[in-house]
Amino acid sequence: QNLSTARIDLGFGFWVGNSRRALVSGDIVATQHYVPLEEGSRRGRYFLDRVDVSDPANPRLLPEVNIPGSLLDFDADQGLIVTLDHELRPDETEALGCRFRRNEAGECERSIRSVNTLKLSGDVATLQNRIEVDGEENGVTYSARDVAVGGDRVFVTRHSQDGQSSNRSLQVFSPSGSGALEDLGSI
Repeated sequence: QNLSTARIDLGFGFWVGNSRRALVSGDIVATQHYVPLEEGSRRGRYFLDRVDVSDPANPRLLPEVNIPGSLLDFDADQGLIVTLDHELRPDETEALGCRFRRNEAGECERSIRSVNTLKLSGDVATLQNRIEVDGEENGVTYSARDVAVGGDRVFVTRHSQDGQSSNRSLQVFSPSGSGALEDLGSI
């Protein structure tokens, strides 16, 4: 039967991040959805959604899996998931003026993003590795501009500044089958 005639109601829509695309790995089509924790809150939970299309005429929606952040990559054979998460933290550089944003209480804060690898076992994803791609170290503030996954690499373009100068770099990571993220360096 032609797959274009098969229908499955995903209920939540069908999207991955802002790109509105799906990831395909073997017979699994992966996407995600987001559920706010409470009305008006900027906090929420992300879920990996998988559709098994091994029988194209009868695709099956598999149970959702809670994941930290937006889905970047999914490998069904290895059970490996890569996500991009963010956490709001107080901005430690407020003495220089609030360079990021103020929360409802007027406190300066910034979003710290991290690239995460998870191992999927059944319907449970377990965090294996987490690398922050935003932050501050030795007086240098750095932030990720773009994050992309291609093949067996995670690419992060970063902007760093120390008050005197600014630099851009491309940092490369390689997720292993166990889920560890190896830093391959930057250019």
